[in-house]
Amino acid sequence: ALYMNVQLVKKALDSCAGDCNGRQDIMDRIAIIDQEVHRISDILEEFVRYARLAPPQLAEVDLNKVVSYVAEMLSERAEQSHIKLVLSLADPLSNVLADENKLVQALVNLCINAIHAMPDGGTLKLATREQGNRVEIAVADTGVGIPQEDIGKIFLPFFTKKESGMGFGLPIVQRIVEDHGGQITCQSEVGEGTVFVVQLPLDHSTRYGTANDRFAANR
Repeated sequence: ALYMNVQLVKKALDSCAGDCNGRQDIMDRIAIIDQEVHRISDILEEFVRYARLAPPQLAEVDLNKVVSYVAEMLSERAEQSHIKLVLSLADPLSNVLADENKLVQALVNLCINAIHAMPDGGTLKLATREQGNRVEIAVADTGVGIPQEDIGKIFLPFFTKKESGMGFGLPIVQRIVEDHGGQITCQSEVGEGTVFVVQLPLDHSTRYGTANDRFAANR
């Protein structure tokens, strides 16, 4: 589309002599080109951000504090969207080795997706629990849900059904979780809501394989 519009602009300019009656058409084409250039730039920026995601800087992290911080950060936005924020935090909960900033980024992405999935309001629940040699963070909403045929695609770069966005939000979340040796899963029912569960290991010798590990193993 971009190449075609460039050729049309060149053709219009070549046909202009003196006062050009087609000036408005040329300006319209330039506006389309400008829009496409910005769209491509946004795609490239998102792709570079995904491809260059730095390894996590690990330290002991209290996940309850991380979840509470994210909830506080998004409380005003949730209220404006008529969404009730509910916390269900396990006590006690073992600390994990993690990059706190990256976990915040991942949880914010999941929560923003959940808020977008509830245009008429609803409930957003954040929960933690300890299960054997791992801890879990659940992000559950009462939104529109995800069709079953799309569940297997939501972590693929460029897959999105939103009018805006490039489809890198969930792939970045998955990348962050897997870089911590963890795993993220999704369960959803259309019209009922969606639950994302992030599992992080307490013992890094039992870490989950990354997407690249699984790809290599299946070759």
